[in-house]
Amino acid sequence: IIFLNNIYYLPKTMNLSSSSPFSPHNDVLTASPTTTTEKQSLIEELKRRGRLSVTSKRYPDAKDLYTKAIDTLNSISSSSNDDDDDDNNGNNNDTSNNKSQELAILFSNRSLCYLQMNIPNESYDDALNATCHDESYVKGFWRLGQASMALKRTEEALIAYEKALVLDKDNKALMKECDKVKKQLEKEKQEAKEEAERIANGTNDNGDDDHDEKNTETKKAIKTASSLKEEKKVD
Repeated sequence: IIFLNNIYYLPKTMNLSSSSPFSPHNDVLTASPTTTTEKQSLIEELKRRGRLSVTSKRYPDAKDLYTKAIDTLNSISSSSNDDDDDDNNGNNNDTSNNKSQELAILFSNRSLCYLQMNIPNESYDDALNATCHDESYVKGFWRLGQASMALKRTEEALIAYEKALVLDKDNKALMKECDKVKKQLEKEKQEAKEEAERIANGTNDNGDDDHDEKNTETKKAIKTASSLKEEKKVD
């Protein structure tokens, strides 16, 4: 593993399974950078590998990479006093905003990984984190909508998609998702209504059945009494 010019390099000859203790990602997953510059460089490499892992559908790997990136980014103080940051005299508020925006992207990406791994609760939490870190990040609300649907929280999904549409009004894919969720919500409401009616009718039916049973018993009693009378006449 080589760290050159603030960039982590992995020899191309290494092509090992992700389950191996010598995973090609262990170099960055176990890295412990100390300066802000090293941390930022590591984050970029983690993001690069995370994108590649998602593209190749290696979601557990991508999830681990984004987790490391989130932890590393959180370890960077918004008003860092690292020796190699002496030349950085930017506004601390801008730095904090940039950090929040980057965290939103990382949480959103990890949310996608959890969703693809069929862990919707974690996906939902990450998507929610993404929207909290950056309320203007469309994909954060998009992921929140997807995770909500996976959890069968249809109303929450619609709210999330509608918020995303406010931010990106001309997004046809979002419009399609919104329409799909609206139809699903209407279907669920109709099913709930029909179920309520079925239960109500079932109660009434039971009442009618009881009434019918009483009538039947009464008729049997009358018939029995008549039979006894006829028997007496015969006698």
